[in-house]
Amino acid sequence: MTAQASEGDDWKGRYLDTLHTLEERDERLATSDELIRLSLARLALAAEKAYPSLEKPLASLRQEVKSAPEGKLPLGRLLNQLKDVVNALRTIETRSEDIEPEKGSPAAAEPNLDDRAALARRFLAVLLEKLALTHDLEERKSDLLETLGLPSEGEVTTVLIDRAASLVNDMRKQLEHEKDDLASFLKQLTDTLSELDRDVQADIELLHDDTGTRLALHDAVDSQMRGLEEDISAVDDVNQLKGIISTRLDRLRLHMNGLRASEARLVERMENTTAAMRGRIVRLEKETESLRENLQASRERMLVDALTGVPNRLALDERVKLEWARFKRHKQPLTLAVWDIDHFKKINDSFGHKAGDKALRIVATKLAQQVRETDFVGRYGGEEFVMLFINTSVQDALGKADAIREAIAGAPFRYGDKPLTITLSCGLSQLRAKDSLEQLFERADQAMYAAKEAGRNRCVAD
Repeated sequence: MTAQASEGDDWKGRYLDTLHTLEERDERLATSDELIRLSLARLALAAEKAYPSLEKPLASLRQEVKSAPEGKLPLGRLLNQLKDVVNALRTIETRSEDIEPEKGSPAAAEPNLDDRAALARRFLAVLLEKLALTHDLEERKSDLLETLGLPSEGEVTTVLIDRAASLVNDMRKQLEHEKDDLASFLKQLTDTLSELDRDVQADIELLHDDTGTRLALHDAVDSQMRGLEEDISAVDDVNQLKGIISTRLDRLRLHMNGLRASEARLVERMENTTAAMRGRIVRLEKETESLRENLQASRERMLVDALTGVPNRLALDERVKLEWARFKRHKQPLTLAVWDIDHFKKINDSFGHKAGDKALRIVATKLAQQVRETDFVGRYGGEEFVMLFINTSVQDALGKADAIREAIAGAPFRYGDKPLTITLSCGLSQLRAKDSLEQLFERADQAMYAAKEAGRNRCVAD
């Protein structure tokens, strides 16, 4: 009985652990929700600048995103609105091919169609670079980014917006599917735990019944013994006394046999119940192990950059919040570094996007090899990486960053038979007592741009 109750308590503990996992998944889902909101809002602003006549439908799109409850974006309605915007863009593009604005007219002063399309494609590329996706979606994103880098006649801007919207929508569907799977397992787990609890209660009732049977036997034995004492006192004949004793013993044997039969039935029922419980537990253990593996794989897909293998922006957001909270408690120094590959666009233009992807993987590997286990490095998006120096002042971090930068600049890189020169610029900032996370990032980012303006291939601390 104790072992069975312990098993029940153990599974209740696992149930609570699984609930905690679901809460973590909700947090990651909320982060992705925020990224989708930001991407759609910025995409709408970019398109509105390129196509002023679309101000009304784009404003409606932004309002839909803004008014949606947290974690509950109406993706179906948003996708329909995006399709309406895309259809309007197609109409504008078709008309623009046939209409030549007169000199000096307001229309002639506006950017032409090619300029607008190029602007929209640039904004679209920036937004895509910021999205952290799973491996299969990352491949689609990479293909789309490569298409965005081609001449505009390769594919019209509206079709590219369609593809980007589909990518964001599929990312959201993946997250919802994983959440539904976990919720389904939790319901199954709850049902199984309820069955185990009923089995335990049934065993307890059986034990109560057994206790009642034993008490009844005790009363019966006590009654027979009192009756025997009374008979002995009242009878003088030995033979008659033997007969009385024999009758009393027969009655006791009947009670004992009844008890043994009752206990045998009890043991059989408890064995059957225990076997059923163990069967459920074995099945639940297999399902839990499968879920644990799926959750681990899902967590890796969610928090690891598919292209470079280092942590992605979602993982960075989690770690930064953790270190920020730790700084608030312990007041130990924390320095953030923003890295950017110099002339990365030139690598893509000269050697192609595959060479650019290889450069990103090389830089990510080199950065990860250079940091301590307690530190952190992740891909922020595009050609940017972020590093956290734990319990390190900005001056000490600057020295370490310079050593890392020199190691990467001095490493020989090749793409095919062509040599590749890769250098990085870095900006560093130390977290201050009254800082928000946004302020810390802003200072490090500005320091990185100061390094660019000072000639690149250098580290600058604010």
